[in-house]
Amino acid sequence: MDPVPVLARGQRLPRPQLGPAGQLTAHVAVLPLRPGSTVQDGGRSHGFRGCLAAAAGLRVLLSKRSHLRGTAVARRSAGIAGKPPPDSESGLVNEVTAPAILVLMAILYGGNVPLLKTVELEAPMDLTAPELLALRFISAAVVSLPFFTFNFKQVRSLAIPSVELAFWLFFGYALQILGLEKTSASTCAVATALTGPFVQVLEFVVDGKQFTPLVVACSVGTFAGLALFVSAPSLATPVPPLRAVFERLFNFLSIVEPPAPMPHEALLKDVPGELLAILGTFFFAVHVYRSNRIIGQSETQQAEEGEGSDDARGDDFAVGLAAVQLVAAAVICVVASSFDSPYTTGEQLSVAERLSPAIWAQIVACGLLCTGLPAVVELFAFKFVGPAIASLIYCTIPLWGTLLSVVFLQEKLGPQAILASLLILTSSLGPSVYALLNPEETEESFRDL
Repeated sequence: MDPVPVLARGQRLPRPQLGPAGQLTAHVAVLPLRPGSTVQDGGRSHGFRGCLAAAAGLRVLLSKRSHLRGTAVARRSAGIAGKPPPDSESGLVNEVTAPAILVLMAILYGGNVPLLKTVELEAPMDLTAPELLALRFISAAVVSLPFFTFNFKQVRSLAIPSVELAFWLFFGYALQILGLEKTSASTCAVATALTGPFVQVLEFVVDGKQFTPLVVACSVGTFAGLALFVSAPSLATPVPPLRAVFERLFNFLSIVEPPAPMPHEALLKDVPGELLAILGTFFFAVHVYRSNRIIGQSETQQAEEGEGSDDARGDDFAVGLAAVQLVAAAVICVVASSFDSPYTTGEQLSVAERLSPAIWAQIVACGLLCTGLPAVVELFAFKFVGPAIASLIYCTIPLWGTLLSVVFLQEKLGPQAILASLLILTSSLGPSVYALLNPEETEESFRDL
């Protein structure tokens, strides 16, 4: 048996190039042996020193792992405070794309205007507003089917916040429709501009946040632009289809025996339509505010609980919140339409059966594309855009609705309407553009949103 070679004075064992898993061995291998002694001769003392080296290497390895764990927690904390973690900035939805995505969602929401106008002109007269709202949200709830199919166990944890948001959404749309029965669409468009100021008031009252001068100035600019927009003279009035004209002519004979008043007509008989439109706008503002807060609270709770919980987390929470919210809103609309209608359930089903395929296609597009899809996508953007700025972007919904009416219904805009449109877009998108151009100045204020 060959003797064990003796190391020269000051000679060390070669240090292996190992990764994190081999750091412990590397720390043991760098210890020098006594000059002139073999490994066997110094077995006892070197064995003790090897144990000390192993303990030291273990401490280093554990400290590095704890540092990585602490860094991950710090990154999650930075995301909760308002600054998204580095991983999320590389995704499709981030600080740069989130405002643009909300603009796209505002365009889709604005698509409800030409669709509802066409349905109102072509649908039978006995299709009431609550029934149309119910059909709209039933179509929107189709977006929720994939989530309920693959994540049904997570519905329980999402039920309470989703039902809350569904109530705010229902009251907003219901009061908006009831306001349109008593006032013009222009008045409701002006009322929509109050969404931004309402959100700022909620943040001031509930969170104690001070008013931001830039957002206040942009809110005033948006309101002024909408006032100019809705007061612009109309250059053309679309002619209703002949079918709707004849139907309204024949239904005019029912004045001899008018139908029974609907419950909401008796309850809100003396309430002005302008007040109903403003109340509907307030509930829309509450929905934007609470959606943002619920998502923020969920991220904070998930960071504190760790990975052990079975509840919906991250993007699954946002998708689940929107999915359960749409189903809850559809159920609320169906229940409300069954009470707030002069017709029986059988008569309501008969009206739905008599709708033409073209009207059904418009209702499905209104619910699925212009209500359900934005309700899901906007929650991802709310992680990066505060409620005040998001509400300003959504103030452009009436503008996009009118522009889509110009494209699909051949309506025309005059110089005043075009100038007002530019003012609305500039005022609504101003805070987001300023935040993108000055990220360092707006980082602290962004965390407070």
